[in-house]
Amino acid sequence: IGIRFFNVFATAVAVLLIGVSPMDLLIAHRTWQDSVVALFGLILLFGCAEVTVRPRRVAGYVWAALGGLACLLMKESGLLIFGLGLIWLAWFFLVRQRSMARTLGLGLGAAAVLLAALSLLAAAVGGFAMLGTIFRHIKEGMPTNQYALQYQTGPWYHLLLGLWIISSISLVLALLGAAGVLFRRPLENAGLSLRM
Repeated sequence: IGIRFFNVFATAVAVLLIGVSPMDLLIAHRTWQDSVVALFGLILLFGCAEVTVRPRRVAGYVWAALGGLACLLMKESGLLIFGLGLIWLAWFFLVRQRSMARTLGLGLGAAAVLLAALSLLAAAVGGFAMLGTIFRHIKEGMPTNQYALQYQTGPWYHLLLGLWIISSISLVLALLGAAGVLFRRPLENAGLSLRM
């Protein structure tokens, strides 16, 4: 993904940083499902990037849909990853392409992916009624989940603070990369390029 959309230097730095990331090493050591969700999140990222670069080709939409579907099926936080991909593509269609038709098509496609995810989950647990019961129990069980209370509560900025404490270099580079992506078009119009 890095070489396809960026350059060799950026890709090498990203691979190095992920290879020594304390968070990823801990997750891999404990064999949590987060690594698998991250893989599907990367597939979604690849699909969204393909759509952004080649909006007329179907392959990007398929990769984004498959990555998003897998994220939704793996973990509750997959909904956040799927939502961020949707926001990215909606912004691209509305702001960059100024196409309401493509934005509406994106909405219909996202609804189809959500319906497919819910249908597959319902089929796995014995129907939509059972799936609703499971969702209710998850919500009801959170106040008694000691792990969640100790490690997953607090204000939103604690996430950024934690990233700063654990991996400040990665956080700074990620913010610079995000800013570079957001301001890419004006730089290229000025005759500059982000590719090396």
